[in-house]
Amino acid sequence: MLDAGLVLVAAIGAAVLLARLVGVVLGLDLVVFATGSMTPAFPQGAVAVAQRVPLDGIRVGDVVTVDRPGRLPITHRVVDVRVSGDRAELRLRGDANRVADPVPYVVGHVSRVVLPLPPVLWMLRLVNSPLVAGTAAVLAGGAVLWALWPRRRTVVAPVPA
Repeated sequence: MLDAGLVLVAAIGAAVLLARLVGVVLGLDLVVFATGSMTPAFPQGAVAVAQRVPLDGIRVGDVVTVDRPGRLPITHRVVDVRVSGDRAELRLRGDANRVADPVPYVVGHVSRVVLPLPPVLWMLRLVNSPLVAGTAAVLAGGAVLWALWPRRRTVVAPVPA
């Protein structure tokens, strides 16, 4: 039973690390919709995969995530885009909002939502947490180390009759 638990912990840890590695290599990240501003397409708590894309690849109607200095990133739908060199000015609006965001976002990079995840996969957003990924790596490494660590063998001597 203990061996099965170790294998499970190691497998979970390896899966978390693999997911992060693939995400970094492919420029993918998980987006969590913290508010209901993108309802009904993305209700509060929904999770989606976003990929960094060139600025000139952004089109009106795309759902994008932009960074906001000193604040959390925002993920809304593009209602207007103007690209100039290595910068873009984006007007965004949440699907549930009546008006566009009050000011345009001037960005040097942007991620486009490419794959909404089923609601049952909400726990995948934990993979995005450095604390969870680090903890999984430590647990997986510890489980593998413990499983492979040489053990002292005890020899049981026969009892004389």
